[in-house]
Amino acid sequence: MCGSTFFHLDRKCSDAKRTWPESPSPDIARQARYWENVSKRILPQLIYKGHVLRRERLCSKGLFFVCPKPVKDKIVQRLGGNLLDYGLQPGALTFRWYDIGPDKGQALPRDIVFGGQLTTTVDQVATAFTSPTNLPEAGVYQQAIESELLRGAK
Repeated sequence: MCGSTFFHLDRKCSDAKRTWPESPSPDIARQARYWENVSKRILPQLIYKGHVLRRERLCSKGLFFVCPKPVKDKIVQRLGGNLLDYGLQPGALTFRWYDIGPDKGQALPRDIVFGGQLTTTVDQVATAFTSPTNLPEAGVYQQAIESELLRGAK
């Protein structure tokens, strides 16, 4: 596909689907750390590669990131959920996501179905990544440390 680059997260996608259930679980802290790790590794790569590809004459449509819906949802949440929509262009970053199709019964494999697309810019993602607006309450670290110290003292 001339002018486009695909960055596909396959193995981690199945892990992401499996490790982030729809309902809360007892090891939510481990899962939260997993998602923060995903964010801190994937987003800088997308930003860097997007800037590199913006300078390439043949890359006229930007960078495409294809992932499962749970991964896209967590990335958009981490970026504050306010990314503006742009057309394809050099410096664009397009998120394309897919989901698992309906159950066919009889232990048949489920289809992967296209879920949607959002095209924004590398600059929008970089700004949202370095200027988060969805921070936890002030004192969250202090509360966690004090809670652990109290638990350890018992």
